[in-house]
Amino acid sequence: KKASISNFQALTDISTEVNVKLEVGQVTETVNVDAAGLESIVNTQDASLGNNFVSRQILSLPLQGRNVAALLSLQPGVTPDGSVTGGRSDQANLTLDGVDVNNQQQGLDIGTGAAFAPVLRVNPDSVDEFRVTTANPDASKGRSSGAQVSLITKGGSNQFHGALYEYHRNTVTTANEWFNNAAGNFGPNDPQVLSGRFKAGDEKVSRPKLLRNLFGGRLGGPIVKDRLFFFYNYEGMREAKQGSTINPRTVPTASLGAGTVKFNDNTGQAWTITTAQINAFTLTGGAAAGAVVDVNPLVPALFAQAAARYPCNDTTTGDQRNSCGFRFNASTPVTQNAQTARFDWNITSDQKHQFSLRGNYQQDVTGALPYFPDTPPTSLWSHPLGFSAAYTWLVGSNITNKLSYGLTRVAFSNQGDSADPAITFRRVFQPSGFGRPITRVNPTTNITDDLTWIKGNHSLQFGTNIRLIKNTRTSFVRAFDNAITNPSAYASNVAAAVINQYITAVTGATRTIASAQSVSTQDALVALLGRLNGYGANINYDTEGRIIAPNTGITRIFETQEYDFYVQDTWKVRSNLTLTGGLRYGLSMPVTETQGYETVPSIVLSDYLARTIQDMNRGVNYRETVSVRKAGKANGLDSIYPLDKNNFQPRFSVAWSPEFERGFMSKLFGKGSESVFRAGFSITNDYFGQQLATNWDGSNTLGFSSTAAINVNTFNITNNPAPLYTGPNMNIRSFPLLTLPASLTFPLTAPTVAPGAGKIETSLDQNLVSPINYSWNVSYGRRLPGKIWIDAAYVGRLARNLLVGRDAMQLRDIRDPRSGMSYNEAATILDRQLQAGVSGAAVASIAFFDNMWVRDRSGRFLDARLWVVCRFQTVRILKPFTTVSQTQVIGRT
Repeated sequence: KKASISNFQALTDISTEVNVKLEVGQVTETVNVDAAGLESIVNTQDASLGNNFVSRQILSLPLQGRNVAALLSLQPGVTPDGSVTGGRSDQANLTLDGVDVNNQQQGLDIGTGAAFAPVLRVNPDSVDEFRVTTANPDASKGRSSGAQVSLITKGGSNQFHGALYEYHRNTVTTANEWFNNAAGNFGPNDPQVLSGRFKAGDEKVSRPKLLRNLFGGRLGGPIVKDRLFFFYNYEGMREAKQGSTINPRTVPTASLGAGTVKFNDNTGQAWTITTAQINAFTLTGGAAAGAVVDVNPLVPALFAQAAARYPCNDTTTGDQRNSCGFRFNASTPVTQNAQTARFDWNITSDQKHQFSLRGNYQQDVTGALPYFPDTPPTSLWSHPLGFSAAYTWLVGSNITNKLSYGLTRVAFSNQGDSADPAITFRRVFQPSGFGRPITRVNPTTNITDDLTWIKGNHSLQFGTNIRLIKNTRTSFVRAFDNAITNPSAYASNVAAAVINQYITAVTGATRTIASAQSVSTQDALVALLGRLNGYGANINYDTEGRIIAPNTGITRIFETQEYDFYVQDTWKVRSNLTLTGGLRYGLSMPVTETQGYETVPSIVLSDYLARTIQDMNRGVNYRETVSVRKAGKANGLDSIYPLDKNNFQPRFSVAWSPEFERGFMSKLFGKGSESVFRAGFSITNDYFGQQLATNWDGSNTLGFSSTAAINVNTFNITNNPAPLYTGPNMNIRSFPLLTLPASLTFPLTAPTVAPGAGKIETSLDQNLVSPINYSWNVSYGRRLPGKIWIDAAYVGRLARNLLVGRDAMQLRDIRDPRSGMSYNEAATILDRQLQAGVSGAAVASIAFFDNMWVRDRSGRFLDARLWVVCRFQTVRILKPFTTVSQTQVIGRT
């Protein structure tokens, strides 16, 4: 008899078996086999763990913002941040229709940090199904050690299907921000009420507006019946909403905008000093005696404008006399447009040749909260695109080959809010957030080929996955200079001295500013003087070491290639026993910067650390100067990290469904393969090139960028005033005493500074190898009555060579060669005595300190061989001591 199978689903990334019983009879008779039910969703073929979600589930489950990525974590072993069964969250591998859609730089969604979010946004109406393999994928899947996420786009069929939808949400269902509520309500005597702008009882900061409309539609159907089909989906989202400041902005008060400074003295008397009085100040006595510089008229005008635009409504910031807090709501609109189209073509009527084409394009603008309501927002513009083409060839009844090509391109820009240097009036006013533009274009070309050959009871698979990745990044973050009015940059609190002399002269008694208001009052006065006494330049260089013009962005282009190959055999030993063995090999080329912006330390950092540990154990404090030198293919030199060729990734699994037809065992395990035992083991490697290289580029300053700044106490407010503030777009590099290096010469070494005063630099260890993960799992599944299936699993993971940030210059646990005692051991003994209440004079002798420090005849410490290593710990641990000798140690350190 003929056998017909209906209601059968072959789902993505899972092997599914359907048993058909052939019966003897007339060929004109047909036996229909209904394959619906658990058979299509239960894995009885290998040890991989994970769940499939089909279109009906995707459309039915509630989703915040209709983001399918929110569903991917709804299974065992997955955390909301994207970590899966112990793997790192940035190691997920996401494919759409078999093509790479990973965010190569971050591993997470652009702008949100959400896990499991592909570069191309997918919604419930465009996704037909997906699967998240959480543990032990077979050799045909890989690239990284995290979750293997496969998403499939909907396609058309011989029937037309479509939908239109609209979702709406508004402010009625939202609550006000906690900090907005904390600002309180206007009182009847509040200046804002008296002016008529608000009514008594009105909220000082109202509830942020939220109006969200999410809408779209889909349509799929035939172009040529049985041969050519189409599918199209459009989804748009508009959010007319407001955001609220978490931290209030510090703004000047109206009185400061009028050129007056307010404060109380130490007796509680209130003072208001006008511009005329400030201009008449004279500092008497001492080397700095003389006339005090006048108020810069541009500054009160600037402050008056700010006070009018940003009225005080928050008391948690500022002194409420000269400066105050300003909270506000501002529009943060979001506009999203996403289009998805797919075409499927049965090239031949027997469907031996099939071709599919899928395209995606997005245009999104995500509004960000501006620094002030009337300053430009630092919005995020994102317009990724992607397409894939797949050709499936049924070579024979037992051989199938699928060739895919795809291009996925990240393209976004984070808009800045200012093209002026960062000029601020410390703790009084900052005119903008000084956000700088950053853009990234990151295309990934992906070519895959998979061949399946069924030979007897063996299913052989062979394939390759090639990725060509390019990352063009332009950043203005270090392109602008900075300046500040800062009373702390003047010696001996000179601003306070001027005001204190004025109070004394008026009252005839020695009075001072109230200590609680001293800092804020000095801030206000120095701001009104409008002298930029702290300034510096951010200097960028080209690959030849020449200075690049200020306010110019730096473009770096990173490239890499990844090559994966695999072979696998699925052996059906018996109808209820399946063995799967495979081997995957990955080759990830070191990331290179094509313009020549690559540097490496002169000493391999892991070697530096090893030498440090070696000398530490000999009682010697190892210190060797580290410089940076050029590197990279563009410079004809070595890479920033080596090529790791040892990424062999074997996979093994076994699945057994017991077949007990009678007796106790049949009741325990069920009949006819109603349960399955599975076990598997796999080795995987992490991919890290793009993330590591770009993060290093973003934080590394010792290389093709540097800074120059003046020293504190360079100027005063009497006979050596700082440059005058003349407007927001001043040329800071024309200021006096600012020395810019003419060029860079490699090897490059950071300037010599006092111990403990140097900058923290960031680089990469040239001995990096790919992290390796060993995963194994054992699971048991059992069918229960009522179409219920349960699974219980144990999953284990062991990892080696994981990447971690370490401080190669960290404080050393140096060891005394005479006693064999280390510093930490000695410090622990000392600390326990102090915690037990032993006085400093009675602390028992400790061999480490006796041997490692030299004493004079009176027993005082003369020199500390450990001063570089232990300066911080020494202060912390020896501070309780009261004797002269220990006090000298504190002084030296």
